[in-house]
Amino acid sequence: MRAFLIAIAVLCAAVLALGFTGRFHGLGDSLSLLRPLVVPALAFISLLLLIPGPRRLALAGLAVAIGGGVSLVPPSPASMLPDGTQTYAIYQKNLLFRLPDTNPVAADILDKGVDFVALQELHRRNRPILGALRETFPYQHFCPFAAVGGIAVLSRFPAVDGKTVCAEGAGLAGMQVLTPDGPLWVVSLHLHWPYPYRQASQVEGLLPILSALEGPVVLGGDFNMVAWSHAVRAIARATGSKMAGFAGGTLALSYSVDGKNVIDTLPRLPIDHVLVPEGSATVSVTRLPRLGSDHHGVLARFAFDTDL
Repeated sequence: MRAFLIAIAVLCAAVLALGFTGRFHGLGDSLSLLRPLVVPALAFISLLLLIPGPRRLALAGLAVAIGGGVSLVPPSPASMLPDGTQTYAIYQKNLLFRLPDTNPVAADILDKGVDFVALQELHRRNRPILGALRETFPYQHFCPFAAVGGIAVLSRFPAVDGKTVCAEGAGLAGMQVLTPDGPLWVVSLHLHWPYPYRQASQVEGLLPILSALEGPVVLGGDFNMVAWSHAVRAIARATGSKMAGFAGGTLALSYSVDGKNVIDTLPRLPIDHVLVPEGSATVSVTRLPRLGSDHHGVLARFAFDTDL
């Protein structure tokens, strides 16, 4: 039994370690998806190994589990902001390309009183949402992406002339806007699935574009990847940004029962994120209802005054 536990512990440690190699190969990021499962499993097995025999291996396993667990700890919102601090809000949403009725989403966006919107999977079926939101968000920038639809950013604040970016077919749309605190890039991102799919090469191609954006960046996206992955961290470094916070699971997985999709009983993957400028303070990050999509929305409120 002890030999079996040791073998499982070694396997867990190997998966955990390989999950930190995403910068070298896309398989590393794919394995990082398992980290929330592997860390407690390794910790539990290590505790069991403390009972029957030598403690060195068990303590090593616990140390590895704790080290891996640290990367899962989300950032904390700011406890207090100075009086009069200007705050902003961004609504991140993958609409689902086949969503027939966007009215609930549009109503929710307007109800939340946000300043910016990042949308993915804008297909001919659901693109009328742009028109429905145009009065409140007159500054809009759309960019084609894939068969599931394009991406867009929307803003209440005026766009800066000539300051847009569209990585057509690569999943990136950005627009610089003029806020009361100065220029701010608003970016929408949609990444492919990770290895064995094309996410790693897609990110590699986008990093130079993101690095070239001058000034603070707020980015909302369907990353199809967890916050602790190399892909998310690399994009944050390229844009001088950080995770706004953890919204929880955002993609509702589905399975078929008698020909009908059932999506409310499986765990949700935490793959939709908002990044805010490095010098900013997060006020709150909230997971929103799906409203007909397979993705939950994410609402982030923040202040990007660099003195905070």
